[in-house]
Amino acid sequence: MDTSLLYYIWLSTKLYPGSVSAKLLLETLSIDEIYRSDRDEYTSLGIGHGDTERLCDKDLTDAKRYLEYCEKEHIGLLTYDNPYYPGRLKAINDPPPLFYYRGRVELLDDYPCFAMVGTRSCSEHGFRTAYRISYTAAACGGVVINGLALGSDTACMKGALDAGGYAVGLLGCGIDRIYPSQNKELFYRLSRQGLILSEFSPFTRPEGRNFPVRNRIISGLSVAAVIFEANAGSGALITASHALSQGRRIFAVPGDVGDKLYDGPLGLLKDGAQMVTEAADFLTEYSLMFPHRIKVNDKVQIPQAAENAAVAEAFSVLENNAAHSGERHLPRPRRVKDPDSAKKARSKPMAEKTLSEEVKSSAPTAERPPETKSSRAEAFPPVPNMELSAEEKCLLSFFDNAEVLTVDEIAAKGMKTDDILSSLTLLEVFGYVRSLPGGRYEKQ
Repeated sequence: MDTSLLYYIWLSTKLYPGSVSAKLLLETLSIDEIYRSDRDEYTSLGIGHGDTERLCDKDLTDAKRYLEYCEKEHIGLLTYDNPYYPGRLKAINDPPPLFYYRGRVELLDDYPCFAMVGTRSCSEHGFRTAYRISYTAAACGGVVINGLALGSDTACMKGALDAGGYAVGLLGCGIDRIYPSQNKELFYRLSRQGLILSEFSPFTRPEGRNFPVRNRIISGLSVAAVIFEANAGSGALITASHALSQGRRIFAVPGDVGDKLYDGPLGLLKDGAQMVTEAADFLTEYSLMFPHRIKVNDKVQIPQAAENAAVAEAFSVLENNAAHSGERHLPRPRRVKDPDSAKKARSKPMAEKTLSEEVKSSAPTAERPPETKSSRAEAFPPVPNMELSAEEKCLLSFFDNAEVLTVDEIAAKGMKTDDILSSLTLLEVFGYVRSLPGGRYEKQ
């Protein structure tokens, strides 16, 4: 087991996300020295009392647990000293010591990355605007970054992926979870075509306090922020605020005066943000900085069928959001027969052998229709030849003597709750079990 990775995980659990102590330590000491330092050494570096007390706890139990989980689930670890860790992010005051990731790690400093964000409760017109601008930006070489929220974020991410572009999603929870659960297919697509990052340890729930601090990374990875529909309370404005403090340019899409959904963009425009009505408005600003990446093209054709499908799926989700809010655990990627498997991109070689291999996702393809409750059995029939893990086989055997089980009832048989939740999700996705109201599950 790589001790330096253990120490990085340990450090990330001792310092809260957004702590400025991480950069101070990592820019001064090696990770081994950080772990072996004592109270006096931390204090001499200017580390605050609270952080110092936590750093004096050298217990590696949680770090070992997280590392073993990541190795088992093929989750990558991108540490501060890795050459693929974005230098753009190191320039902010509070970069995380490491990221957990799924997907393709690229040298992000070599890409024109744009934070493209907006409100969850966007209008159809706003969704289409975000989709079109993001599609064009990705088709011309731009990289879309956001938090994968419903609404505008989803529009931007789907536009980028539909254009065949590279995109990056930042989570406000553990890398093992799909949140919001309605974006399950989007998560799978992104883990194959782009990159999913989280600074939060596995099994971290998507609590409200996580998202504002997460937004500093969305802007920190980007050269500029593009704000779509956003009312006065939208998290998109928190991202814009982080971007301003980090010295990033702000672009905003204008809308009707009096429309609450445009209070955010109009306020930013009054304060000096640049107006955006098409992707070229911000791409041309960075074409000289990234001449090998950005090829501005005003003749990009956006497939109407793809746009309409994205709109139909998104607004079906939004209409049912109140009844279906929550989270899902990201199941372990499996090798299955996939006509596109030969075309899956590979990660660039990492400097450390301990970094995990690229996720080999068995997600639905982009062409597959959105899953509905009535079509679940047809879309995900049981797969007899699927190689199940020992935990999944054990869990499935519990249903031989009981038609319906809850998580608590399974846990009483000796399995850990984390293993139960991850295994149930995989078994459900591939049709072995199905969920029932009240947190119950039955075998199919």
